Amino acid sequence: MNKLKRLILSVLCIAAVISGTVVSAETATSLPEGFLIADQDGLSVTVDGQYFIDWEGIRPGDTLYKRLTIRNMDYGNTPYTLTMTAEPLETMGKVDLLNEITVELKLDGETKYFGRVRGDEDVDMIRNALYLGEYAEGETKTLEINMTASNDFVTDWDWSEAFLAWHFYAVRDVESAPPKTGEIIQYALYALTLGSMVMISIILVYKKKQKEETREAVLDE
Repeated sequence: MNKLKRLILSVLCIAAVISGTVVSAETATSLPEGFLIADQDGLSVTVDGQYFIDWEGIRPGDTLYKRLTIRNMDYGNTPYTLTMTAEPLETMGKVDLLNEITVELKLDGETKYFGRVRGDEDVDMIRNALYLGEYAEGETKTLEINMTASNDFVTDWDWSEAFLAWHFYAVRDVESAPPKTGEIIQYALYALTLGSMVMISIILVYKKKQKEETREAVLDE
């Protein structure tokens, strides 16, 4: 049996929607309705936010190409900002595939990351989120994934396997969303209350001034 066929790189892509900035990755694991991510083969990120890339039988110099189409089909006029982080999970066997495979990520033709697939070169995706653009209603972008195995593999291993997680975060721009009816009423009541307080203060100051002027006029007589 050809031992090379037991070289496997598994990448789990987890996509999450975040309404604000204080939301943990553990509780945000599903895409917003209408925000779509799918590859050239029609395989898409599932409703629970997961997408797998399994690369099996890797040989020295092999390449793997994926093209993801990212589209904001949320017709609620809700823009999103997309970012991505990398999380190396585990390597097994004699070959550290996370160090022996490079990846280039291109967004609409522009290179956003180039380096080891583990994600800590160029832009360090382990420590810092990689910016993948803003998506207005109906906007579409293409993310190209090019993986290349090193030509320096030693061929006397038994087996090797590696696991990596990419986390995509679609952050909703809540500031640009129009206020709801209840919020408008709340703001109106607040403004009315504040305006009333200002008017009362002006009236009290005016009356106090009148009393002082009357008192000074009596003393002058």
